Amino acid sequence: DVPAPDLRKVRAKALAYYRQARVMVMSASGSSFEDRRPQEIAAAVRGHRDSYFVAGRSGAWKCACNDRLVTAPADQCRHVAAVALTTGWPSAAAPLHPEPEESHP
Repeated sequence: DVPAPDLRKVRAKALAYYRQARVMVMSASGSSFEDRRPQEIAAAVRGHRDSYFVAGRSGAWKCACNDRLVTAPADQCRHVAAVALTTGWPSAAAPLHPEPEESHP
């Protein structure tokens, strides 16, 4: 079994890639008036060792980590999380929103 990734590390790396402008969206298409996020995305993320190709279609992602294109949820791959954040899709790098407090009459 492959251990689950440490989401704090995924988030930290993805945010660093985003803030350091290491995400290059090569193509993004298919947005609609209701959902302005692009539905098809091709991007490259410049990591610390290499650049990685990331492809997305309607929120389903693939990343070329480890020299192969593998399906990766946006909360398990730092490259996918960085591209998802850049293009408006939910990811491990998205801002954390606390639960709203209940109002008491």
